[in-house]
Amino acid sequence: MSGHLINDEWTSIQIEGPLPMSVAGALMTTIGTMWPDARIMSNSGSGLHMLIPKGQAAQSVDEEFIEQIRKGAELAPEQDGDFLGFQDGWIAFAPPEELCLHLGSVAHAIMQGYPQEITNHLEWTVRTGNEPDDPQYVLSISRSKEQTPLAMRKEAEAEVERLGHALDIMQGHEIENRRLRALLEEHGIDPS
Repeated sequence: MSGHLINDEWTSIQIEGPLPMSVAGALMTTIGTMWPDARIMSNSGSGLHMLIPKGQAAQSVDEEFIEQIRKGAELAPEQDGDFLGFQDGWIAFAPPEELCLHLGSVAHAIMQGYPQEITNHLEWTVRTGNEPDDPQYVLSISRSKEQTPLAMRKEAEAEVERLGHALDIMQGHEIENRRLRALLEEHGIDPS
């Protein structure tokens, strides 16, 4: 862990990862409570990087808050994943191995019911309770042998960009060809 002044306004706190999710959550909650104007750097790469306003006095916390933080940080290792950091505005984490194995077997069982040649991706909405206002989430399962769906999407987007650039060049050549044909015809030369 390191902390240093980065300018006259902010003190930087950098905690190298990976960190257990429970510890990262406890740190973010504690720092965010004690320094309400603290900022989490969303492109900090590995670990946790926060900025605390220089000169801002820490808010006091009561025993109940400290006990809640302590309980949250005491997850059993098989229940706790690893917080890896922030990348491009996304939180990167590795879920607990036991959960990964369970989710993998559930995904496999669900996808077994669909022909591989036809269905590569399924998604459905799940609720966290029976009340209409309970949170809902969309779960997705995608078949993947070598690349993740996100990697395939990035590859496809790069190909679309490359093809768009090639199309722009071709259209530019077509305009130039039309201009040259018109110039040849203007001088009485058959362009064919």
